[in-house]
Amino acid sequence: MLRKTMSTAMAALIMTSCLAGSVYAQAQWVEKEINAIQFQLDSYNGSLERKNKPTNLGKDSEPKQSLKTVDVTIPDSIEDVKVTSIAKNGLCDLDEMKSIKLNDSISEIGEYAFSGCDNLTSFTFPKNVQEVSSNCFFSCDNLSSVTYNDKIKKIGNNAFEKCRSMKNAAIPKTVTEIGAGAYSYSGVERIVIPDNVTSIGDGAFKECRNLTSATLGKGLKNVTKNMFSGDSALTTVIINNGTEKIDHAAFANCSALTSITVPDTVKSIAEDAFTGCPNVKFNCKKGSYAETFAIKKGFGCNTGASETPVVIPDRITILLNGKELECSQPPINKGGSVIVPMRAIFEALGADVKWNNSDKSIFASKGITSVQCRIGSKDVVLNNKKDKMLAAPEIINGTTMVPARFVSEAFGAQVSWDMATQTVTIVTK
Repeated sequence: MLRKTMSTAMAALIMTSCLAGSVYAQAQWVEKEINAIQFQLDSYNGSLERKNKPTNLGKDSEPKQSLKTVDVTIPDSIEDVKVTSIAKNGLCDLDEMKSIKLNDSISEIGEYAFSGCDNLTSFTFPKNVQEVSSNCFFSCDNLSSVTYNDKIKKIGNNAFEKCRSMKNAAIPKTVTEIGAGAYSYSGVERIVIPDNVTSIGDGAFKECRNLTSATLGKGLKNVTKNMFSGDSALTTVIINNGTEKIDHAAFANCSALTSITVPDTVKSIAEDAFTGCPNVKFNCKKGSYAETFAIKKGFGCNTGASETPVVIPDRITILLNGKELECSQPPINKGGSVIVPMRAIFEALGADVKWNNSDKSIFASKGITSVQCRIGSKDVVLNNKKDKMLAAPEIINGTTMVPARFVSEAFGAQVSWDMATQTVTIVTK
């Protein structure tokens, strides 16, 4: 009888334990729907993810056709549980999302967090995030603008790989490390490595077919393997004092490379570093290791190069009648057309501007001149006549951006562009 009683008690205890475990497991997740997208939050660690993640985690799928896209704002908390991180693979392949706003309580973003989000166009890092995780934005087809905080120290492996719409990497000066393949196969057109960067992984800018110029900061000791290999449009490279080594295939098959400035601190260059660069010319000091290497390989050599190379700026400046235009959102080069904040440029030109939120249209006027355009369309009506702009207006981080040249010239100003200084000069008549 005692044995039977003990067995019954034990069974009851086990059943209670199982039920408690079940309740406990169920209580782990809290859910929230935002613009028809289902999210779930781990109540144990505050890590957020989409509820129904794809089975091919971290691997991009083909963009969905005719998909309705939405803006997403992640709240500070869900059912009193604070959101503190985005889980690994958390929002990957979420093509329904065209923008996302994260709260500042988020301090960590996991690997592959936004990979394959094909309709995501811009992203702003919360103020406490210190690392762009590995593969974080892998194959985000339309990602063109990233706004960093002042704490980002590391850009992880393959973080922006295959982000083909990204024209300007805009690497922040706080970064000290860039991972392998970080920007490989992306659309970046120029690279400026800040002086604080001391480490760059292999192939960081490999196969960037639109890259035309690169400036390496003073903190970098080693131009690593395949760093720029296959960058077929790359013409100009500046390596600053401090670099000591150019590794294997660093510039392999950069067929358009014609000018590279190499300081006398470089004491080692791999034999195959410039394979497939038939027209490269070294700018270096007479008697330097670089000169010896260039002569040995039969490359052109200019030994009258300046010891302090000119560095291409890492931001675009807008000068209006000699005064820098203050912009709430930094100007961006979109395929050769610089876009600037709408109100800043129109008001600086003396034009009145109106925004129609219902159809996302812009109307600006000054005297007998008027300009009417719409977000996402290159079509424009100038003085009641149809015309085309080189770039469509768009909204980036909540700021409406318009093409600087078109709107300036529409109101009678003269516009010029200086690639070397990354400056748009506007002169009103």
